[in-house]
Amino acid sequence: MVTAGGDGSIRLWDITLNDHPIRVWREHTREVYGVHWSNVNKILFCSASWDGSVRIWNPERPHSLKAIPAHQNCIYQALFSPHEADVIASCASDGQAKIFDLRAPTALQYPAPAMTIQAHSGEVLTLDWNKWQPYIIATGGTDRMIRVWDCRMVKNPSSTTIQPAATCTKELMGHEYAVRKVQWGNFSPDKLASASYDMSFRM
Repeated sequence: MVTAGGDGSIRLWDITLNDHPIRVWREHTREVYGVHWSNVNKILFCSASWDGSVRIWNPERPHSLKAIPAHQNCIYQALFSPHEADVIASCASDGQAKIFDLRAPTALQYPAPAMTIQAHSGEVLTLDWNKWQPYIIATGGTDRMIRVWDCRMVKNPSSTTIQPAATCTKELMGHEYAVRKVQWGNFSPDKLASASYDMSFRM
């Protein structure tokens, strides 16, 4: 099991042992807000931090495999795609969701975003990949909105953007405060759950 800490640390635990973590990493410079194991390449996990970076980890290595300066602001979540081993989505306080393909050739030490979505007017606190439809993601934010995005229906870049952006196919309203969590169902492509700071849960 891996945990994220407010002190910027990531800790790996063996639940059969009672005492100390079996490994501690301290590469993030601010709070680590979330970690996520890959369901495809199960040896890897990623971390999202308020230092603006997403890092890729192998628990057998003493250092991260890759550091991606994904956003200039606090990152709230980063998730591996459940369909593609090398694709990651992230969301942050800049109102954006980004998709990275780790296989993309680049002259830099880190991949540029394959897609940038201006997802919400406020901070984007949560996102999730659809478990059945590889190109569908949902996002939720401080604007109380939930949006569903189809990354196949690509908009051409505008004069103010560099990367293409996905098309919003649904806007779901109803929460009275910020949407803290969205999650697609494991057994149905059209079931989406949300939790909000208004203390309600919706389907």
